[in-house]
Amino acid sequence: MCLGPAVHKYCEFSDWILPVDGATLGITNRAFKILMDQTIYLAVNCSIYIVAIGVLNGEPVENSAENVKNQLKPIMFTVWRFWPLVHCVTYALIPVRHHILRVIFVDLVRKAILASEA
Repeated sequence: MCLGPAVHKYCEFSDWILPVDGATLGITNRAFKILMDQTIYLAVNCSIYIVAIGVLNGEPVENSAENVKNQLKPIMFTVWRFWPLVHCVTYALIPVRHHILRVIFVDLVRKAILASEA
């Protein structure tokens, strides 16, 4: 329920700091967007997910924080298997107005993968 607004704000922010207008700037900024999505955004999103799963399972927050330390790196490597390709398709073919819908749809797939890893 809170994913949509958070993703929307993140997409607005990334479009603001890394506009994809123009040929040269657009290609460079798309690469930087993919890098930012696959590092900062992914680490924050995965950490929140791991903590939420732990808390929903009745674990103390301290255990969930330890789970983040132990699980974040392997999960990020797993996610890197398909997300960069998804981003390339998104930034090249999908209109900006549909990026958030794509993020939410593909994120459902990613959450299924995270559920198997967590």
